[in-house]
Amino acid sequence: MNYNDMTVQDLRTACRERNIGSGTLIAGASKATLIEALQTGRWPQTAGPSPDAAAALMAALTQMMPKPGIDEDAVRRIVREEIPAPPTIRVKVPERPEVEMARQHERFPLLLQTLAVGLNVLLVGPAGTGKTTAARRAAEALGLGFSCVSVGPQTSKSDLLGFVDAGGTYRESLFVQCYRDGGVFLLDEIDAGNAGVLTVLNAALAGDVMATPAGMVKRSPRFICVAGANTYGQGASRQYVGRNQLDAASLDRFAVLDWPIDVGLERMMIGLPAPAPVLDLSWGGTMDLEAWHARVVAVRASVEKQQVRAIVGPRSTHSGAALLAAGVGRFWVEEMVLWRGMPAEARTRVEGGAK
Repeated sequence: MNYNDMTVQDLRTACRERNIGSGTLIAGASKATLIEALQTGRWPQTAGPSPDAAAALMAALTQMMPKPGIDEDAVRRIVREEIPAPPTIRVKVPERPEVEMARQHERFPLLLQTLAVGLNVLLVGPAGTGKTTAARRAAEALGLGFSCVSVGPQTSKSDLLGFVDAGGTYRESLFVQCYRDGGVFLLDEIDAGNAGVLTVLNAALAGDVMATPAGMVKRSPRFICVAGANTYGQGASRQYVGRNQLDAASLDRFAVLDWPIDVGLERMMIGLPAPAPVLDLSWGGTMDLEAWHARVVAVRASVEKQQVRAIVGPRSTHSGAALLAAGVGRFWVEEMVLWRGMPAEARTRVEGGAK
C-alpha cells in the first residue's frame, strides 16, 4: 500500500483502526510520522505532535471545554425544572374564609382545630420541629394577630404582667396587650421558665379576667395561648438539661399536643419531593357526652389510686367535650386532655385501672 498517496485524515484513520498510537498522538502527528507508524506497525518512540498540530489540538479542546465561571441562567433553569415549588394547602375552619398557605407540619390541622374551639395548647416536641412557626401560621389562618415571648430562668412576673416605672406609669407587657385585644400569644420554651413565676398566669389562662399592676383586665374572646416546650413539664431530660418542672395547675390550663419531627416537611425544606400526609382528625371515632364523662371519671379515679402525678379535672371534661363536638376523634382527644405526655409506665397502670 502506498501511504504517500493517502491523505493525513486517512492515515490517522488507518492508525486508529490498527490501534497504533494513542488518540492524542495520532490527532497531532505529522504525515511522515503517521506513515512511519503504519509501515513499522508501532508508534515511533521519538515522535510527538508537531508544534502547529499541537496548537491546533489545544485550540480545539479549549473550544470544547465549558466557559469558566457559573452560568447563572443555566442554574436558574435547573432550579426551576428540577426543584418543585413548595406545595400549598388550603385551610378551612368554621366561620372563617379559606386560607391558602405553604405546606405545614403534619399535625397542623389538629392544632388549628383545637385553637378554633378556644383551647390553649401546649406543643411538646424536639428543638427545630417548627412549633413557633406553627403557632404563627395558626394565628394567620384564624385571622388573629400573633405575639410571643421566650421564657427562661430570668423571666419575671413583670415580663408577663407589666410593671409600673419610677414615674408611676404602667408599662404593659405583650401578654397583657394580647389578652385584652385578642390574638394568639406564644409562650416559647415555657419549660425553661420558673414554675412559681408562671403560676401568675393561671387565673388569666383559665378565666375571663387577669390582675395587673394597673388593675383588672378583661380577656378578649379572641385571645388564645400557645406554649412551646421540649419536655412535658416534668423536669430536665438527658437532652434538655435546663428544663424545669412546671406546676400541675399551670399544665392543666393546656391541651397537650405532641409535635414530632415531620420528615416530609424536612425533605420539602431542602427541595426534595415529599407527599403531604393527610391527618385523620377523627381517629378513634366519636363518643357521646355521657360516655366521655364516664371515661374521664374512670381515668381520674385510677390516677388517684395509682398515685400518678397528673390532674384529670373538670377542665379535661370540658376540653374533651369541645373537641369531640368539633369532630376530633377519641384518640386525639384522650392524648391531648387525659394523658398529656404521661410516662409510659404510669399510663399503663392508669389505663389498666380505668377499664
